[in-house]
Amino acid sequence: MTRGALAPGRLGFLALVLVATAFFAWYQGGSLAYHLLAFSVVLSAVVLVTGFAPLTRVSARRQIPSTPMTAGDTLMVTVTLDLPRWWPWLYLAVRDRAPSGLVAAGSTSFVAFPWFQHAVRVSYRVLNVPRGVHRFSDIEVASGDLFGFILRRRTLQCPQELEVWPPTVPLS
Repeated sequence: MTRGALAPGRLGFLALVLVATAFFAWYQGGSLAYHLLAFSVVLSAVVLVTGFAPLTRVSARRQIPSTPMTAGDTLMVTVTLDLPRWWPWLYLAVRDRAPSGLVAAGSTSFVAFPWFQHAVRVSYRVLNVPRGVHRFSDIEVASGDLFGFILRRRTLQCPQELEVWPPTVPLS
């Protein structure tokens, strides 16, 4: 599992904002100062809750057709992320590392917003699949907070093979 670095500078900046608004509320007083303090406390709580998302419990599976394919066919790849526990996920960035011989019709990277869902499903197409054996390796998942203070990543191993046969031509 690879985690994004909890940058001390970013967390230090967040702590500095909290301390500065607390001192402002302490010395200045008044409604505005205490509203700013409450806002910064709530903002810090949101950053910490969404930043420390439990990516260790996330599992992924890739679905590709099990039937033999022939060169030139279109391949539909579906990636499903299972989120076993409820967590207030702000976003999940999913990137499927496709084999080098396959070129996707769109992007193999997606951003999902799973708020109250227990599974996220994304799919992409590969047009004109070349013949050969193609090995899919892993899926990278990232999550963090809204402002980019904390970024966490995890690489999920999901090895699969796809065999693509040459096209057949009927002989007369």
